[in-house]
Amino acid sequence: MAASSADSVLRASGAICAASSEPSRQRARKRFKIDEDLLLLREVVAQNPFERPETWNAVLQNVAFVVGREMTLRAVRRRVEVLVEYFRQQDSENLGK
Repeated sequence: MAASSADSVLRASGAICAASSEPSRQRARKRFKIDEDLLLLREVVAQNPFERPETWNAVLQNVAFVVGREMTLRAVRRRVEVLVEYFRQQDSENLGK
């Protein structure tokens, strides 16, 4: 009885978390994993949305389908920009050596 009484007090106070039997809502992951980055870059090379901007939607759909989660066009484009900029920084550092 003491355990169930303590359980109800914790539930009422909101102290019970994901370990409880109540379902919890998880936020959608917004970060890209390394394998997703590679997949995204391969798709960008295949579609070449920099020369044909209308293919950005195809890049988004193909990557989201393979990864199995929803993404926004803005997130996909921004991630490509970040990866290209990272490459440029690394490349210029290597040229200076």
